[in-house]
Amino acid sequence: MIEVHEITIKDLDALAAIEARVFRHPWTRNQIAECLYHESVSVNLAVKEDGEIAGYLFALDTGKEAQILNIAVDVPYQHKGFGQELMKAFFKTIEKDSHISLEVRKSNLPAIKLYSDYGFETVGEREQYYPDGEDALVMTKDM
Repeated sequence: MIEVHEITIKDLDALAAIEARVFRHPWTRNQIAECLYHESVSVNLAVKEDGEIAGYLFALDTGKEAQILNIAVDVPYQHKGFGQELMKAFFKTIEKDSHISLEVRKSNLPAIKLYSDYGFETVGEREQYYPDGEDALVMTKDM
């Protein structure tokens, strides 16, 4: 059974492990924990299957502006709809007239497709945005 819920501090170790498996330059355990401590403006969601965390999404939401900071789906769960479940749950938390932005690696075609499928459009680039020098695409969506 697939379910989406708010992340708690109890999920920290599982999130850090997924982060390390999925990304070339993963967030540290402390960076993940910092997202959990900004509860007043944070949207922190995990998608689970049969009680196991399959993926997560961290975002900031200040009312009219939201920014997706990080979204990841663990390797065995990729390309099985878990990213879509996270996006649908995220949109349910956002005000109807919000502006949403995110940065994504230019080479991350599956993520770019996911965001495009949900109405995000590329509006710019950030040169050498990532630690390895790769550029980021800036994508936005108005609700």
